[in-house]
Amino acid sequence: MYAFRVYYLAKFTTIHFPKNLTTTKDIPLWGPNEATAITMGSFDGVHLGHVAVIHRLVTLAQERGLSPTVLSFDPHPRTVLKAEQPMELLHTQQEKSAHLEALGLAHLVLYPFTPALAQMPARQYVEQVLVGELKAALILVGYDHRFGVGGQAGYNELMSWGPEFGIEVVQIEAQNKDGVPISSSQIRADLKAGLVAQAKQALGYPYPLSAQVIPGKKLGRTLGFPTANLAITDPLKMIPGQGVYLVQVTWQNQRKWAMANIGTNPTVDGFQQHIEAHIFDLDQDLYGQEITLHFEERLRDEKKFDHLDSLKSQLTADKKHALALIQQVAIG
Repeated sequence: MYAFRVYYLAKFTTIHFPKNLTTTKDIPLWGPNEATAITMGSFDGVHLGHVAVIHRLVTLAQERGLSPTVLSFDPHPRTVLKAEQPMELLHTQQEKSAHLEALGLAHLVLYPFTPALAQMPARQYVEQVLVGELKAALILVGYDHRFGVGGQAGYNELMSWGPEFGIEVVQIEAQNKDGVPISSSQIRADLKAGLVAQAKQALGYPYPLSAQVIPGKKLGRTLGFPTANLAITDPLKMIPGQGVYLVQVTWQNQRKWAMANIGTNPTVDGFQQHIEAHIFDLDQDLYGQEITLHFEERLRDEKKFDHLDSLKSQLTADKKHALALIQQVAIG
């Protein structure tokens, strides 16, 4: 097992430093005799396709005596290349690093993605970054991975440069589920549509969303369903589509089941989107704490009711439905 480390290349002072990550201005990052097996990409939402890539990378690295390394970027390339289009991320850098660490990597390198890097020719990128800075002896690429200005290079170009730079190049095929390639784009689309169970199947775990518990109007308490009102801690983090969900809630090594609502509270003429969770069997105050929702199943759409009594009846039915689903999970 490798001693996992995260490196943030602080080469550009204008780049935001992710919290809790090791930063360095020293290149090379590791010893002169340490060569790496590298794969590269955004890895936003470490899904089952990514897991297959990392497992292959670690196996190849072990066979060749190399250090398995992921090269990723901060910020996400699309926030630079398409700044006019808002970008919603499946993972924070902290979530990404935690998932990658669990897969047996030696290094995660977060490279500052800038307009200058986006304009770097592919051959220069290989020579300067992958081989020169990161000591790559093996590069593992996906079947459709493109890099360099305008996506000018991929597997074939790497193969042609391999002998010159002393690198082995390995290609991995698309990772499919039910005949469909697993992709972060499809996971985003599923989450936007509220299809959290489908997103879970592609990710391999329930989609996480962290937030801070803040004071609310306490309407739920009057209905017998007190809720934790939530403020999302990362403004770029993707929020699933509006609706009512079965979730698990974690905080400070605790875990409980809950119902979460994402919507506007139309029954009381709400208009701003908010997130709240009714946590089952909770007997403590969570104000000010950060909790994480793990989205398991969608229960229903958000509805407007004519009376609060009708809303209470629906919440009672929702909880019964949720408890039945929890029982199914426990049996399964």
